[in-house]
Order: sequence, then structure tokens, then C-alpha cells
Amino acid sequence: LQLDGTSFQPGIYLIAKAYPIIISRDNNCDVTVVYPHMNNLIYQKVEEQSVFSYNLHKTNLKRTAKVDEYTLGLASTFKQIKALYKTNYINDIEIEDYSKIENSKVLVIYGKSSFWTPKMKENLSLYIKNGGSVIFISSYLINNVCWYDKSTKTVALYDKNRSKRIESWHGYNGDAPRYFIGTSYLFGGKSSHKDYVFEDEKHPIFDGITSLSLSANLYNSPPVTWNENIPNIDTSVVKFYSAKILAFNKSEMTNGEIGIKSISEFQPDSTSGKIINFGAEEWCTKIDSSRDKLILNTINYLVK
Repeated sequence: LQLDGTSFQPGIYLIAKAYPIIISRDNNCDVTVVYPHMNNLIYQKVEEQSVFSYNLHKTNLKRTAKVDEYTLGLASTFKQIKALYKTNYINDIEIEDYSKIENSKVLVIYGKSSFWTPKMKENLSLYIKNGGSVIFISSYLINNVCWYDKSTKTVALYDKNRSKRIESWHGYNGDAPRYFIGTSYLFGGKSSHKDYVFEDEKHPIFDGITSLSLSANLYNSPPVTWNENIPNIDTSVVKFYSAKILAFNKSEMTNGEIGIKSISEFQPDSTSGKIINFGAEEWCTKIDSSRDKLILNTINYLVK
């Protein structure tokens, strides 16, 4: 079974209906889909055990992991994207190589995307600064630090000689991801509200969409202040050229304070690319026409 295409064109292909192979192309393209290979290896259980169960400090990228539910949920969407745009596919660890992303107009980063190496994070920041745009469809986004050893094809989750604790990007070297992508799960938390309120219903990503709803376990969101029931992005934290909430509802942050579930848009400076953050990976598994239209509208908005 293959997820898109009828021949070995760039795409995500499955062996025995379960094990993915990513076929890439020349990266001069409109859209690059980033398959969460490294993160899947870290998170997926084998015989009810995972790297966390054994407190392993490394994982080998030569291992195999089954295709994740988020990729399967987006399979039909990926077909539509490929039909409309010149599309490439890479594994998440390949963001370590800037040449893999530098000539793509838009990156689609989805699913479990918590573990990022310093080089991946550096390259993503450079990509955005140089005009590349990103769609994030993830909750625990750029949350944990890991380190890649290219010679051994392994990823270290912590230094076993000094610590047995996985580092968080939110406290690592004072370089929290919210300072360059604008959001964090710390500002989202959980929400009892399923529906979204449109803050900017005429925004191009909502073209043809009259309502949106989603239930998620966790939301990745910008820091906000509330004026009665109206949220405003906290510009003392997110010091960007442009920062907008496009759709929202209230949530409860991990510290118990009122937070936000949102679809948001950021532009770090006047010449950088844009970031559209959907706030939760559950958008991947919510398969309906509004979800597909939202993603395709967003890609069309960013590719232009």
C-alpha cells in the first residue's frame, strides 16, 4: 500500500501496510512534508515497551517504527496537496541538513514533533528568517532537546554520564521555542470547549469554512492576556513583527490560569516567512471536509 502517487514519485510508501519509506526529490518545491520518523521511534512502543520504559539514553535511527496515526489521518490530504503543488517529503531528522529545506516555500510539520536537536531548531529558525513559511500541526511542539550523532545514526535523549533527565527546550540555554515560533503547550493546556470562535473570519485560510471544532488532549498556543472574553497576544513575550489569533476558545493552562486554544499566525519580522499554528495534532486525525479545506487553504495562502 502506498499513501500517494501510483509510482515511486516523492511520497510516503508503506511496506507490509505498516512500515514507511520516505521517497524524496530535489528540494526545489512548493511544499515539504516533514514525516516524524525520529519522534515516532522515540514514542512508539514495541511489545508494550518504549525508550522511556527502559530509560534509554539513546535510540538508533536504523530501527523501524510503524506508520503513525497522524500520517494515516492525513493520507488523503497529502494526495490533494501533491495534486496541486510540487511536493517533497523528508524525515524530521533531515532538518539537520539545511539544504533539505532551504528551497521549499512551505514546511508541513505535524504529529508528534516534541524532540528536536539544536541543529534542527537552528535550521528551522534560519529557514523562517530567510522567508520560508511553516504549518505546525502538533501539541508538544519542539518541547524536548535531543542530540544527533550522524556517524552512528543515533539520537541521545540525555547525557547518561551526567543526568537521567530529558531536557526541555523551555529551559535549555534560555532558548525556549516560543521566542521564535510564538507558542508553547504551557500557554494552551486543556480545554472543555470544542468549537472555535473566529477572530478573523475573513482570513484566507477560512475561505469556504463556516465553523470549526476540535477536541484535543493538549493545545500548543501563544501567551495571551484577556480583555473580558477577547484574547490579545502578550507582546512582552512574543516580540514579532506580526502576531495574530485567527480562531480561538478558552482553555486552562497547566498552572490553572486561563489560557487559549487557537489557530494563530506569526511573522517574526517584515521579511521573514509566516507561521500558521493549528495548535494540536488531533487536526491530523479529524478527517472531514473542513479539516482538508483548512489545510489546503493555508498552504495556498503561504505558497503565494
